Amino acid sequence: MSYSRRLGMHPGIRPNPHRLLSEERETRVRAVMNSVAEGIVTLDQHGTIESINPAAERIFGYNAGEIIGQDVHRLMPEASQTAQPTPASTSPTLVIGDRREVTGYYRDCSPLSVELTLSEARRDGRLLCIAVVRDLTESKRAEQRRSVQYAVSSVLAGARTLDVAISGILRVSAEGFGWQLGIFWSVDRSANALDCHAIWRAPELAADEFVDRCRETTFERGAGLPGRAWKKSRTMTACGAASSRPPTRVCMALSRSRSKPALMSSA
Repeated sequence: MSYSRRLGMHPGIRPNPHRLLSEERETRVRAVMNSVAEGIVTLDQHGTIESINPAAERIFGYNAGEIIGQDVHRLMPEASQTAQPTPASTSPTLVIGDRREVTGYYRDCSPLSVELTLSEARRDGRLLCIAVVRDLTESKRAEQRRSVQYAVSSVLAGARTLDVAISGILRVSAEGFGWQLGIFWSVDRSANALDCHAIWRAPELAADEFVDRCRETTFERGAGLPGRAWKKSRTMTACGAASSRPPTRVCMALSRSRSKPALMSSA
């Protein structure tokens, strides 16, 4: 069988060798991207995502159809600030940024610690930015938890009253996990509701109105994020995103005992 027939082409039509080489190269590149352990995200010169490999899908929690065409700011705000290929580049692959650790965001707005390497390449005459991502989150979280556990133990050892202990736990937990606000909710057994027991906030956080409303608010079981976490007896997360800044994440973490206080954080 002729080469043309094997390609499903009419015998009188000769294949374009340049097109065949381009398609073969594209197939090889796609196979490599799909098999590597690191996440790979390709961006145009405006920071718009053009492709994402399976490893990056797992890291950030999006499938390709959901994230292609979106701004990389949605995944890594810092990458959107640096992923601007320079028109002066003439080499096929040019490193435009050192390998460094940045903050990324999972689809539920959970923060991720990722190692990011940026390079640029030409494709069909266009400059693309290639972002290679390695997830460091679990190792960083384990280290963070050990540090916070040690700090909480120190607070408990030195606290003479429950209120002093709660205030200290909020502070070291918030500082250790990078929260801007921590609220300790306690269960009012007579009213079967959650009351605001203590609040810690970062000095730079302007949230007077929010803090005042929290002090005045109670949550019934199943009402609001605190009430839902209490009812389900598990950690719950909610988030919001704005185009000009990283997502805001609010998390409710409930102690194992359903009648014990709960801790809420906002980062």
